[in-house]
Amino acid sequence: MNQESKAINVHLEKRENKDYLVFGFEEVAEVCLNDDESQNNLKSIFVKLLTEITKYPVELQFLENPEYKTGLYIDVCKEYIKDLNKEITNVRKNMPEKLKIQ
Repeated sequence: MNQESKAINVHLEKRENKDYLVFGFEEVAEVCLNDDESQNNLKSIFVKLLTEITKYPVELQFLENPEYKTGLYIDVCKEYIKDLNKEITNVRKNMPEKLKIQ
């Protein structure tokens, strides 16, 4: 990540027996991994990411939460964030310059 990139921290939380993937945008966004709305929430995250990458390069950084103990979700979300970063890089690289906000 270079100096002009923006890091967005992502972590897992457990609240009321539900698991949340939390994205640290200026206005925090989260996806409940245990309910039927997760697909719609992920779409909202993608829209926010697309908006962000028109402004500057973005890198998601997965931060392990020591209070969160569900190993399977930790492993899956780490890989998901890694793959998502690859896609963000590809989209940004292939985005026409006129779409990037200067």
